[in-house]
Amino acid sequence: MRAVTKCYRTKSSLNLCFERERRRSCSRQGVAMTDWELWACANQLRKQHGNDALEVAGKRLDAMLEADDREGYWVWCQIMTRISKLGPVVPEGTTAN
Repeated sequence: MRAVTKCYRTKSSLNLCFERERRRSCSRQGVAMTDWELWACANQLRKQHGNDALEVAGKRLDAMLEADDREGYWVWCQIMTRISKLGPVVPEGTTAN
């Protein structure tokens, strides 16, 4: 939960993802995230954590599994899939092979 609080305090666009996940987990209304929102979350995690974004998302995925939060688990599976599709972060001034 610390990562959620930290992200919420930074007022980043990832707040929407975490806040929406938190509300859905609390209310169990099952509000679906759009494809655009899932991509925005993946991009923001990648900007914040670089090549560690997949590992960070994996930790959130594990937390959802431990909490038996199936909807949250699905969301983080979708985010992880999008992060992997984005590929590795290439530092500025270098070229990808």
